[in-house]
Amino acid sequence: MHFGFGRWLVNGSRKGLVALTIDPPEQAKMWKKSMTVRELWVSVTDPDALVTACTAK
Repeated sequence: MHFGFGRWLVNGSRKGLVALTIDPPEQAKMWKKSMTVRELWVSVTDPDALVTACTAK
């Protein structure tokens, strides 16, 4: 996991990265330190499926 400037990156690969916007931004803790998260970047095997699942109404 990497973080900075309101972005968190959770990846096992550079492939299949998807950015999820957190709106409104939320407070989160990492190593006992509180920070604001605006984007969560994750690497997944099927990016299109994740985007579809997150945008389905």
